[in-house]
Amino acid sequence: MANTCASGGNQSQDGDKGLQAIWREIEEQQQSSKQLIQNMTQQLEALQTQLQVMMRVVGQRNGNNDEQQGERVGPIRPIVNPIPNVQN
Repeated sequence: MANTCASGGNQSQDGDKGLQAIWREIEEQQQSSKQLIQNMTQQLEALQTQLQVMMRVVGQRNGNNDEQQGERVGPIRPIVNPIPNVQN
């Protein structure tokens, strides 16, 4: 009977270790996902900045060309939606 209790106790401890390992893996995955989202957000912000600069240059070029033709068109403004903040 003592062997059964001892093995039963070991099984519950092993089960607890298994649950802890699963929980630890979940937490690591969450942290990894947050880092990935942060990296992607930074890259998207950099791309947004680059696109805004490019659109200004295109707008200036179009403005210069239109002025030469006698028509003045305002600069092209990019339509940029803000990047949602996805943090839990």
